[in-house]
This record gives sequence, C-alpha cells and structure tokens, in this order.
Amino acid sequence: MDKPEIAQFGPNGILLSWEEKIDPDLHDYILAYSSAIEEKFESLILETVTTYHSTLFFARSSSLINELKEVLTSFIYEPLLRTHQSKTTWTIPVCYDERFGVDLAYVAAETNLTKKEVIQLHTSASYRIYFTGFLPGFLYLGGLDTKIHVPRKSTPRLNVLKGSVGIGGSQTGIYPKNSPGGWQIIGQTPLPMFDVSSKDLCPFQAGDSILFESIDLTEFLEIQEKIASGEYTLKKSLHD
Repeated sequence: MDKPEIAQFGPNGILLSWEEKIDPDLHDYILAYSSAIEEKFESLILETVTTYHSTLFFARSSSLINELKEVLTSFIYEPLLRTHQSKTTWTIPVCYDERFGVDLAYVAAETNLTKKEVIQLHTSASYRIYFTGFLPGFLYLGGLDTKIHVPRKSTPRLNVLKGSVGIGGSQTGIYPKNSPGGWQIIGQTPLPMFDVSSKDLCPFQAGDSILFESIDLTEFLEIQEKIASGEYTLKKSLHD
C-alpha cells in the first residue's frame, strides 16, 4: 500500500490522503489502519472520519496536534497487523413502483435498458458502504453495475422524499430524510435509515454491505405498518 500524504486540517485535525479512487482493498486498509490508530493512541484522538481514500483524525485538543502528527507520521511506516472482523450484510427492501421511481424511466432510456432490466441490475449487486455523509444516515455505496451509471441532475430537486433510492454517477444511495438532492430517483424504501428514536440511530457501518430487494406496493405498505408498530426486524447476516 502506498504511503498517504499527511496534512494538518484545521486547528486539531490531521488528514491522511491516499490515491483518489474507489477501491475495496484500499478501503479495507483505511478502516483497519484507522481502527489500529484509535486503539493504540486513544488518549490523543477525539474522533476519526474515514472516506473512500482518506481518514481524518481529530486530536482531543489543539495542544496535542503536533504529537498526533508525529505519531501518525511514524506509524504509517510500521507493518499493519490486520485483525479479522466480520462485517454485516443488510437487506434493504425497495419499491420501484412508478410513484416512487420518478426517474426510473429516464435511467432506462439513458442506458438503453427497460425499467425491468434497470431494477434487475440494481438488485443483483452487493454494495459496499464506504462512508456516511451529506446527511446523517446517508450511505455512500460502491458497486453499482456500470450498465446503469447515469449522471446526476444538472439542477437538483428542492425536495427528495425520505427513503428515496437514487443513482448518482457510479454510486447509489438512500436519502434518510426529506432534503434537496440531485440523484436520479428509481425507488423508495420504507425503512428508516436514521432514526433519532432508536438507540443505534444508524446501524449501518463503513465496510458493511447492502443488498436491495425489490418489493411491490402492497409489501411496501405492510412493512410501513410493521415498522410503525415495532414489529419489523431488519434482515441481516454476517460475512467475512
């Protein structure tokens, strides 16, 4: 693994940046590296934020920034002992009905596919969660089939509905709340992606995987009712 660039980020942050690419091996390394640093130097580090190709460490105070930078500079030259950690695969039900998939016809036309083929391709892949951003609970997912890569909208919508599933370039994602957004919307999930009433808030972690499962409108409404009554359980399984 190439060594990262190291730079100060604000009064108490140190940013490590690797090659700008979306790559699962690089992401695995960054997650393992960040975890090892946090564990070994807990007294120095307040918070860690990882992305596709970088990790940002915040010192507990600005007075510790030089010490943190020295630690990070020296530690990148040490062999990284990776510990085995099982990850979770989450199954997310999505209704691709036209009332939800308002851009599904556009995506099909843009890719020279039928709407059914777009749905089949979208539900046949396993997506890696690289990080959460933009909004609390918004998952940036990699692994979208190249056949359904489409550009973001030139003019974003002012309001995208909570649970909307969209495509933006080479990525797919789920809007956790009503918000402006420029991704092409192809469906909607009834699941809450970020729940302030839940102890976990957002159960999904970087390195986990997402599978999309196509459901019809009746199933969508049934799941909504189960969620409201506290009877719905997220489908998940562990993987290496």
